Amino acid sequence: MHNLRNIAAKLPRRTQVECLRGAKKIYLAKSKKEALKRFKQWKERWKHVVPRAVSCFKKGFREAFKLYGLSYRSLDKDKDDKWDRESF
Repeated sequence: MHNLRNIAAKLPRRTQVECLRGAKKIYLAKSKKEALKRFKQWKERWKHVVPRAVSCFKKGFREAFKLYGLSYRSLDKDKDDKWDRESF
């Protein structure tokens, strides 16, 4: 979980505990569907507060996300994205 340390380095102290707690929950998800759901929630919560940390997380999570059998592109999907939709 070195990715969490990388994220912590990009966070102000006042946001570290809450932000890292949410990021850790993504890694602890029991399924790919749950991991994606948790990531989307975490991203929505933090993308405007600490965008550098969100970007760092996405980069480091690329390899770990393969464990769930999803493409990395799934991390960026939102309702308004132009990406091709994948079924989960």
